[in-house]
Amino acid sequence: MRKRPDGKLFEALEAFAAASDERSLSKAARILGCSTPTVASMITRLESDLGVRLLQRTARGVSLTPEGEALLPKARSVVRLASEFERDAVTVSREAIREIPIGAVEACLFQFLPDFMRYLDQTLPGVRLSVTLYDTADLVAALLAGEISIAFGRFAELSVRGISLQLLSEEPSVLIVPRDHPLSRRKIVTWEDVRDEEWIMTLPRVNPGYAAAFVRACRTEGFEPRVRHRPETIQHQIAYVACREGIALIPESYLSSTPDAVRAVTFEGPLPSIRMSAAVSRLRSDPLRDQVLQEAIRFASEKTPSRQ
Repeated sequence: MRKRPDGKLFEALEAFAAASDERSLSKAARILGCSTPTVASMITRLESDLGVRLLQRTARGVSLTPEGEALLPKARSVVRLASEFERDAVTVSREAIREIPIGAVEACLFQFLPDFMRYLDQTLPGVRLSVTLYDTADLVAALLAGEISIAFGRFAELSVRGISLQLLSEEPSVLIVPRDHPLSRRKIVTWEDVRDEEWIMTLPRVNPGYAAAFVRACRTEGFEPRVRHRPETIQHQIAYVACREGIALIPESYLSSTPDAVRAVTFEGPLPSIRMSAAVSRLRSDPLRDQVLQEAIRFASEKTPSRQ
């Protein structure tokens, strides 16, 4: 009984077709991205398994035998069909996974989305989130333009026609000061203690609602905040404080990433809280998007309970 070709039949037929087209084992090897001995070995093994001589080797290269001439069209057909099968399999795999474009602020990328995406792998395995970084101020424009399906941002409130907002979490602000700052040795710090301090606040577009709430809180206490730097990220806020450029309010969840040069102090008095919410456009219907939103709400309630 004739021995059947092994599992490397496709690679061997591909090598046979390439060598036949190029009339050279070395040229076929370059096309296939392997060595000449590897191509020669695959073709020799194929000939042995089939019991048919396919190529005539000469000093000038290779040429087809009559048997090889007869079988070459079939070999090319198998290679073509296998390539199409592989390409179609990739396409089907991609189509089986529905991609949902989302936008998120930096804090969500660090603290919410990584764990939520792993959670989503279990609850909605056919969904993949495609993430783009935005400032909170830019998220709504991207949502209205249809660039993203869900916006995860630091929305304090939102009054935009067709946009609905869902609170996911709320956390307190924490006052941080340089390690050797006089306030670092105080048991309790009040608004009166910080009225003459210089502040490090992120750009208003990073979190418009919070920026406005901070200014209102200062004015309620009878002073205008003196802002020395307006970095784009909370990490940069922390870095400026570490370099003794001023004091700052940051989300409590960022305390774990503060360096030794920074101290958190107990603040007595009302501080604006920091909210993370998800926004969607109700002008567009998307049941799968709504499923993802519900999973985000469920995940947030389990992992990051709201602080009321």
